[in-house]
Amino acid sequence: MYIPEANLQNILINLYILVSGIVFVYRETNPSTQLGYSKFTKFSKSNTMVPSKYGMLVIYFPSMILCLIGVLWSLSQPRHVKLVALFSLLHFVKRIYEVLFIHHYSGQSLFKDNITIACSYAGFSIIQLYFTSSVPKSRVNQFEILCGTLLYFFGEGLNHYHHLILADLRKDGSKEYKIPQGGLFNFIWCPHYLGEIIAFIAMSLLSQHISTLAFQSISILYLAVRAYNTRLWYEHKFGKIPKKACLVPGLF
Repeated sequence: MYIPEANLQNILINLYILVSGIVFVYRETNPSTQLGYSKFTKFSKSNTMVPSKYGMLVIYFPSMILCLIGVLWSLSQPRHVKLVALFSLLHFVKRIYEVLFIHHYSGQSLFKDNITIACSYAGFSIIQLYFTSSVPKSRVNQFEILCGTLLYFFGEGLNHYHHLILADLRKDGSKEYKIPQGGLFNFIWCPHYLGEIIAFIAMSLLSQHISTLAFQSISILYLAVRAYNTRLWYEHKFGKIPKKACLVPGLF
C-alpha cells in the first residue's frame, strides 16, 4: 500500500474521510438517526418521502454518471487507475440494474437521506479515483492487482446472488417481509453485505492507496453495524428467529 506524504491537502482529505465516516457509523448505532431507507425507513410527515425504488435510483444514479466520466478520464492513465474507474462504474451499473429489474419494493424512503447517501457515494467515488491516480506507477503491486480483480468479481457476484434470493421472496407479488433462506442466508443474516465487503477489500487492493483502505474500512464498519441492526429488526418483527451470525459465520 502506497503511503503519501503528509501535506496539508492529504491531511484535510483524510480528516474529511474520518469525520464523515464516524458520523455515518454513529448514526447507524442510534435507531432514531438511522438512515431512512430499506426496512429501516420511518415514515415522517415533516419530511419528504419518496417510493423506495425512486429513492434508490437517487442514491446510485449520480455516482454512475461520475464513474462514467471517470472511466473516460482514466483512458490516459495507468492500468490500475483504469481498473478502479471501470469497476466503480460496473458496481453502480449493477446496482441500478438491480433496482430496475431485480428488487421488489413496497415502502418509501426519506428523500433527504437518499440525497445524503448519494452525495457520500459520489464524493467517495471521486476521492477514491484521486487517491488511485496519485500512486506512482513504480509502486504498483501487480499481485495485489490480480487478487483485487478476482476478489471484486467474487464479491459482486456473491452480493448479486443473494439479492436474487431476496427478490425471489416476493416473486408472488407479496409485499410482506419474510426471513430469507438459501445460500449463505442459512448461516448469516446479511450475506449480500458480506459480498459488498469483499468488493470493498478488492477495491482497496486495486487502488493501492492507504487512504482508500482507510475509507473502505469505515464502509465495512458501517455495514457491520447495519447487519447487526438487521438481525435486531428481524427479531423485533418475527419474535423467534433462527440463531445465526450477522455477517461472518462463527465470528459476528
